[in-house]
Amino acid sequence: MDKGLNKQLGLLDIFCIASGAMISSGLFVLPGIASAKVGPALFLSYILASFIAVCIVFVLVGTKDERNFHLRALAAIAQICQQPDFDKNWLNARNTEELRDIVLLAERRRFEAKG
Repeated sequence: MDKGLNKQLGLLDIFCIASGAMISSGLFVLPGIASAKVGPALFLSYILASFIAVCIVFVLVGTKDERNFHLRALAAIAQICQQPDFDKNWLNARNTEELRDIVLLAERRRFEAKG
């Protein structure tokens, strides 16, 4: 009796394989092709696209009275990252608690909420 492989792939399995192939080709193949044609400007386009995506997420998630929350959050992150020894402290952190302390205990200017 021949014990061959059973055909057990369903529609969801095929969809996952196909969408994984499309997404991975978009993430790994296309940037290489684009950087060969465009050059260093591709890096700036990725930064701009990620900034726009972050802003869109904050606007969609936030309520009408908290629409500018994303600007305050981005300003706080920028203040933390611009500290003189931030990169050294970040790389020398031994565990997640130290990373959390670097971010949460950082000295930064607080923005007052209007209203």
